[in-house]
Amino acid sequence: MNDRGYSNSMLLAITCYNCRHQIERVLAKVKEREDWFKEIIVVDNRSADDTAEVAEAAISSLQFDRARVQVNPRNSGLGGSHKFIFDYASNKGNFSHVVILHGDDQADISDLKSIFPLSAPDKSFLGSRFLPESKLSGYSKFRIFGNRVFNALFSLALGSKVQDLGSGLNVFSREIFTKNYVFMCPNDLTFNCWLLIFIIKNSHYSYFPISWRETDQTSNVRLFSQSFRTLKLVLGLRFSSKWFRRKTAEHLKDRTTYSWIQN
Repeated sequence: MNDRGYSNSMLLAITCYNCRHQIERVLAKVKEREDWFKEIIVVDNRSADDTAEVAEAAISSLQFDRARVQVNPRNSGLGGSHKFIFDYASNKGNFSHVVILHGDDQADISDLKSIFPLSAPDKSFLGSRFLPESKLSGYSKFRIFGNRVFNALFSLALGSKVQDLGSGLNVFSREIFTKNYVFMCPNDLTFNCWLLIFIIKNSHYSYFPISWRETDQTSNVRLFSQSFRTLKLVLGLRFSSKWFRRKTAEHLKDRTTYSWIQN
């Protein structure tokens, strides 16, 4: 911990899929705070556009000292990207925390300032768009309403206040990224909901307010199918522990190699 209150033993992973129009803006903001992190990785999930190339060019032009681009060996979904990142963090470097920032420029890396100094090495910090201090810009009332409904349903099912099922800025402690919790979750966009369940049940965490904006982003979420899967999860969690255990076992059984580590 340094005298400005942050620990530069953190790994920052910027997850990307088709973010060519936003990734340079994200990296410009990160550059101003590069010394917060021990290492920075832009994780491209096999984008259909040239996100990886744009990120490489931005890293070069902005003259980063500790950033690089890593392309997943296959498109593995949001959950799969986390699995690659957590596997890397578990096996390389003495990282205290893994920070996940989405590369679509909806969340703002500067919001991490509100959690410095990190109060405990075993504590995770989850960004919330819905705390009183949070700031939303361009986010539709319909989506805000839907998020609040699901937050309430998960709060009821888990017996703990859920402030956000999954935002674009989160800080995970070693207690999370060195254990198997991530591999108990699916690779699709419900990944954050599943991981949140394990965090609430097994670890030390708190929410912090973040800024969130929608401008030129193109969402990868299919709203109704995503809502259906999320509803199915919360109902299974609330009314069928057998279903939840079976799905967790399926996810673990389906575990394949999620490794970038080179011998």
